[in-house]
Amino acid sequence: MDTNVVQFFKLVFLLFFPCMWTPHDAQWVHVSSTGISSAGDSINPGDTLNSSTYIVSEKGTFALGFFHRIDSTTTTTETYLAISEMAEADQILPFNLFVWFGSRDRPIVNNSVMLTLDNNGTLKIVQKGGDPIVLYSPPQPTKNTVATLLDSGNFILKEVQSNGSIKRVLWQSFDYPADTLLPGMKLGVRHKTGQTWSLTSWLTDEIPVPGPLALEWDPKGYQLIIKQYGVIYWTSGVLRGKTFKNISPEVTSMYDFIIVSNEDEDSFTYVNSNQSQRSEWLLTTMGQLKDLKGQDIARADYCYGYNTNGGCQRLKQPVCRHHGDIFDLRTGFLVAGDFSANYDSSLGISDCRAICWNNCGCVAFTSWFPNDTGCRFWTDGPQALGVATSSSRPS
Repeated sequence: MDTNVVQFFKLVFLLFFPCMWTPHDAQWVHVSSTGISSAGDSINPGDTLNSSTYIVSEKGTFALGFFHRIDSTTTTTETYLAISEMAEADQILPFNLFVWFGSRDRPIVNNSVMLTLDNNGTLKIVQKGGDPIVLYSPPQPTKNTVATLLDSGNFILKEVQSNGSIKRVLWQSFDYPADTLLPGMKLGVRHKTGQTWSLTSWLTDEIPVPGPLALEWDPKGYQLIIKQYGVIYWTSGVLRGKTFKNISPEVTSMYDFIIVSNEDEDSFTYVNSNQSQRSEWLLTTMGQLKDLKGQDIARADYCYGYNTNGGCQRLKQPVCRHHGDIFDLRTGFLVAGDFSANYDSSLGISDCRAICWNNCGCVAFTSWFPNDTGCRFWTDGPQALGVATSSSRPS
């Protein structure tokens, strides 16, 4: 019988030990600070940004460049254009937290890559042996363009006047959120174009491609919602003044909310009440919404089974599951239990939980691959599933 060191979820009854979910950060990528250099905060027509250079916002708050990730399962190298928060006083690893990706659903599989802005105003990623990834192409050639990374974390392509002032913004990264909502970013919809603004979780803490969870603004319900594959799992409750029913007033007091509802758009935006503080709202791979500079905002990671607390929505449940049934996070040596595997690398840990919960014979689950994709399920009764823990490992 195999004995494995594994972190897994076991179905328990009436007893729940809450666990802390740590967000992914820039250390999942392999970045060498040797030989990389800053190229100011802007890209001008004719400029290129390659894998050994990056631009930094005026006050050094954010950086934009190409970052490389080696997959722990396939060992392939993927390259992403990304914006990262800059870590203070860290010369070895200055990149702290990724907040945006320019090619999130199209990782580049070689290191020969450049970001270019041509004389016609086209902003694109050029890669050796592959098609370019166009971020913006004007309907007609546009002169006097500049792409600038702002201290808000917004990367904008602007048309400028002869004196350098902004004539208009042609494109901005804030219109294409990943899993992080920065102050000034929007959730909602632009009616004229049909463009939507929403957060989408990473697939796993290692893989930034879009996962199954989304944070959206519901203008009809005047509330925030978290969905998994389009199904609403959590709602904030109606916004009244500065408070949401299902978000602690201690949390909402830290922000000012801006709601826009007109023929052009319906949107939600937040800014910090204390302008000297920074914040990032992050949607995790299990559905937790948290401010990395403050407190938990929502715990949609608890929204499964019969739990309807804190904004969790009542969903249809398998007849074999009962009130009080819940998964408990364990770490240790698995010494008993029959298991099966799903090798689908598009499945993340929240998918594994949903599959296990809906299978009446499933009593525990974990990821299958080292990069936290795929699923492993145990189907013995909970009394037959043994866990041997060691003092050298968390339990």
